[in-house]
Amino acid sequence: MGGKTLFRPGKFDFFGVHSPKFLKYRNISDVKINWKNGDGDPVGGKILEKGWRNNKDSIGYSLAQVNHYAIKSREEFLLKRLPGTANSKNKDRIDMGYWDKYDINTHEDLSIPTDAIQPQID
Repeated sequence: MGGKTLFRPGKFDFFGVHSPKFLKYRNISDVKINWKNGDGDPVGGKILEKGWRNNKDSIGYSLAQVNHYAIKSREEFLLKRLPGTANSKNKDRIDMGYWDKYDINTHEDLSIPTDAIQPQID
């Protein structure tokens, strides 16, 4: 399972598509990173070393959750096709096959409490 990451930019060297990154030469054992999942449990150094993929033992949603959808609407899909993708030089990658694969927004997720932020949105 892939995930998106919320983080403090000053601790890392650059932004990745799913998580922050370090330069290859950096010894990450010298960096004090307290990486936790959405349950507040430590994820461990494996994510820092190997990348952004999680498994059933390293995910959690009780404290934080970021929903991210490849396609949110037809309009956004058409806009997304214009510049291509951030992580591929193949601008033709976002085609009708991409639409067929990722147009899976079949139900709305209302599980995230939004009462506290609604006044700010309004």
